Amino acid sequence: MAKMGRPLKSSEPRSKSMGYRMTQTEFDMLEYCSKTTGKSKSEILSEGVQKIYDELKGK
Repeated sequence: MAKMGRPLKSSEPRSKSMGYRMTQTEFDMLEYCSKTTGKSKSEILSEGVQKIYDELKGK
């Protein structure tokens, strides 16, 4: 049985928050990605930002 308790502190805590409005189509795509990968919507959005950033920086 897993031990319950407080999660470990992250080396880079998420301290920023923002709201985002999207179309129903965009929301449906995000939900599909989330359900298919098992990742949260926040994780999907973060990965998308990282992917675009890496492309722009030429990585």
